Amino acid sequence: MTGVYYLTHLVEALVRPGKQRDLEAAAGKGIEAVHLAENQASALNVARLCDLIQQLTPHVKVPAVQEFLERVEGLPIEADPRLSRG
Repeated sequence: MTGVYYLTHLVEALVRPGKQRDLEAAAGKGIEAVHLAENQASALNVARLCDLIQQLTPHVKVPAVQEFLERVEGLPIEADPRLSRG
């Protein structure tokens, strides 16, 4: 397993409703995962990032989440159309 895998699970925990929810922290860890994925392109990493896109997109009004979504769009992974929010 890669650092991207573990970071994305942490992000999922931070996004879940409840007292642990911290969207800014989730987006920050998501950006860390994006940074790692830039150097570790794999199908699993792409799948995990796609899951995060789906979970964080409803919170796009949060500036940190918006930054995360912009970073994901900039990934040089063209093989998977799931990375597009369009």
